Amino acid sequence: MAQIIEMPKLSDTMTVGTLIKWLKNEGDTIKSGDMLAEVETDKATMELESFFDGVLLKQFVAAGAQVAIGEPLAAIGKAGEKVDAPATKPAETTEGEAKPSETKAEVPAKKEETQAGTEPAETKADAPAKKEASKAETKAPDPALKATSPAPVVAQS
Repeated sequence: MAQIIEMPKLSDTMTVGTLIKWLKNEGDTIKSGDMLAEVETDKATMELESFFDGVLLKQFVAAGAQVAIGEPLAAIGKAGEKVDAPATKPAETTEGEAKPSETKAEVPAKKEETQAGTEPAETKADAPAKKEASKAETKAPDPALKATSPAPVVAQS
């Protein structure tokens, strides 16, 4: 059965990658460790390594295409094996369109509405006050830790 190579998450902030160019062509023999393609992330251009042995059966993405993490890029399998493009995740929306997750109204939890015995939920309005409080805590010196220094020594001539 063919192994599907998916767009990996190459950095912590990466959501999509651009396949810059293929380093292998369909029909090429692939060994584990071979570089398949160059992928541009939000931070750098990196090479995509194969972790499978076989033949590059199909390239699902053309050079220059932007691909979301987890989307299929290629298939590696036995020579002559047939492979179809796997189903992809729903396409991302274009700029200006609301994504389904953005259409729901986000209402911060009110402190009075929390369940008994639990901590009150933080809201975005609480963040600046909490940040200022933590700054004040770090700036105030602890009197118990006050360092004493010896009197300065004056050299006599």
